[in-house]
Amino acid sequence: MSYIPDIHLGIEACCERVSAQMSSAELILAIGPVLFGAQWKRDLARALGVNDRTVNRWTAEKIEPRPGVWTDLLRIMRERHTQLGSLIEAVEKHARASGERC
Repeated sequence: MSYIPDIHLGIEACCERVSAQMSSAELILAIGPVLFGAQWKRDLARALGVNDRTVNRWTAEKIEPRPGVWTDLLRIMRERHTQLGSLIEAVEKHARASGERC
């Protein structure tokens, strides 16, 4: 699907700015597509238990995320990290079994 290149751009943009101070909006704009792909605002809102408009207000810098949002995001990111770690190992095994170098 076409959202995969967008995810890669999100990761690159995020990594380039890690050393710089990011606003809440910039951080959410970087994290959202990486975690949730093309429809990230709707899916992020659902995962955080907020309205889609709330996410739009965060990214437009109209309001700051409520207390607890950052810890919720960390929890989601850590869960994905764990899930991806297991999948990475499985893909590496398949790649090696087929003679590919990883």
